[in-house]
Amino acid sequence: MEEIFEWLQEQLGNFLLLLIIKRLGISIAITLFIVVILWRISNQVKPASSNSSSYNYTPCLNMSKIPTLRMGSKGKAVEVMQQRLSALGYPTTIDGEFGKVTQQAVVNFQKSRGLRLDGVMGYRTWISLFKQC
Repeated sequence: MEEIFEWLQEQLGNFLLLLIIKRLGISIAITLFIVVILWRISNQVKPASSNSSSYNYTPCLNMSKIPTLRMGSKGKAVEVMQQRLSALGYPTTIDGEFGKVTQQAVVNFQKSRGLRLDGVMGYRTWISLFKQC
């Protein structure tokens, strides 16, 4: 959890982080964090130019940007999911590839949260994965 807040501080700045937590509460701040990180992963944000260290992007908090991950999916979003599952006690290999071990970890997680047992990391499973219990 500490790593999440450190990353959020770096990305949004201390002032915005404190404002989100104070105004919206921890759970909504974590949900917002999920949406932002997944949006950035899915859009592969790059620097505006090679000479500039600032990023040129327009954030879009469209919930349809949350990726649905299933057997065979690969990439950074899979790695983020694997790290979080492992941190919550659902061990899986953290390699960015959604294989049988990862699918079983997702099913076990879904079962513990009363979600549909389909082994697919969809919207409800993502939200539950980062929701504070």
